[in-house]
Amino acid sequence: MAVRHGTVDFNKIEFLHEISSIRERTFTKRTITSGWAKGGYFPWDPELVLSKLEQPRPSTPLLPSSPPIPSSPVTPHDARSTLRLAYHISTKLYTETPIEPRHIKRLVKTSVRNAYSLAQTTRDLYATTKVTKARQIRQKKDQRWIQQGGVMYSKDARKAVIAKDNGEANKVVGKVGEKAALEASGPVFGTIIQWELPKNS
Repeated sequence: MAVRHGTVDFNKIEFLHEISSIRERTFTKRTITSGWAKGGYFPWDPELVLSKLEQPRPSTPLLPSSPPIPSSPVTPHDARSTLRLAYHISTKLYTETPIEPRHIKRLVKTSVRNAYSLAQTTRDLYATTKVTKARQIRQKKDQRWIQQGGVMYSKDARKAVIAKDNGEANKVVGKVGEKAALEASGPVFGTIIQWELPKNS
């Protein structure tokens, strides 16, 4: 019934208070005998069985609610509410209206809090930026271009590795061959050639 009226938030005390009436409306003679029939049970004397069923316990009385705790003044936690409070105080100063001390305390408290928050945020931002730059420098040192554009498949990667190995082997063989050729030909003496410009006749 409460759910039909839109009440969906129950605490434990309210549930225990309502469970007895729920059971009385749910477990009626008709619903119990219908459940027996669906389960294949057909007692000779249903009234005797129904009289032996455990009756629901009486409802748990609701405890009186405690008086509400008076709320303390709320300290502004964002720039908009802080500016609103500062404008309120400055307006009273301009109109020479008495200012309540709690307004001054709230403004001072939130100003100090925001100053500490700004300092902490600045330190965190500096540390994060420093770590990010250091990571970018490390990654830049290890960065290598594998391929520009397109998708590289495994067969293409194997071909690239084989070509690289062959190229390095050819370089080694070429250097060894050049060295052997120089040693076999003996010392090489340079020849000086002097060029002269034709004289004007």
